Amino acid sequence: KRHHIIAVSKVVLDDFDQWVGLRGKSTVLYNIIGDEFFTASPKLSFSKEKIRLVAVGNLRKQKNYPYMLQAFRSMPSHVSLDIYGIGPLQEQMQEEIKTDNLNIRLCGLQSNMHEVLRNYDAYTMCSTHEGLSLALMEALSSGLPAFLSDIPVQRESAEKAAVYFDLNNPEDFVQKLLATFEDTERLKEMSREGIERAS
Repeated sequence: KRHHIIAVSKVVLDDFDQWVGLRGKSTVLYNIIGDEFFTASPKLSFSKEKIRLVAVGNLRKQKNYPYMLQAFRSMPSHVSLDIYGIGPLQEQMQEEIKTDNLNIRLCGLQSNMHEVLRNYDAYTMCSTHEGLSLALMEALSSGLPAFLSDIPVQRESAEKAAVYFDLNNPEDFVQKLLATFEDTERLKEMSREGIERAS
């Protein structure tokens, strides 16, 4: 009872309570985003003719990148994805991208992501679980609409600034992405809401 539990999200706190049990005080303390990410303005223009997506995260099982590779097998050629991160799945993913001629690039690590993110139209993430994604919050603060796996912590993080897709169906991601890019006003609204949520 003398312990005070600090969790990075309500989902994490609830998980701890379910499996360990809260006996003392508890607090949700969200991750801190660097000030350099908050110099972006909401995005005002989007093109459905060329859609540049970005994902940030280590190339490991939890990030569920095989889902994204599967989705891009049926993704139209005008949609591209750049993934920033390194990890044990890099070689396997690179081979699959090359074999299937997917419009995806593995871009390694970058130290200036606050500048890099602004070159893209939207952020995507297909994780099976997260505590609270700092990369997602940085993307939102940069004004990027988000397309996210439909898991509780993603909804807690992004709320209305994102479109959520079914992790059991890669085609759901493809369809929702293309449909949303038909609606420029919705994308602008997501950009504004993302900055507000990250703030």
